[in-house]
Amino acid sequence: MVEVSSALWRSKGAPLAVMTAIAAIAVASPADAYAGAGSGLAALGSLIALIGAGLLALFGFIWFPIKRLLRGKKPAAPAATTAASDANAPAATE
Repeated sequence: MVEVSSALWRSKGAPLAVMTAIAAIAVASPADAYAGAGSGLAALGSLIALIGAGLLALFGFIWFPIKRLLRGKKPAAPAATTAASDANAPAATE
């Protein structure tokens, strides 16, 4: 078992919060409440929306940078023609 000094244990707020949460859960009594169909469906819909938003955010942060890397560099566009290059072009005969 890992030993934790008492100074470290008291200086951090997280262990105290965890112990408080465990104690609160241990002494909680049942609510004896009824969650009807409407509130249950609303909670389920919210959960599905939250999971979907998380998956879409993950998809956006992962896929689009990979897509940019896979696309690679595009070939350079051809140089625009100038009057000087037109002067050296062979003349069209009619």
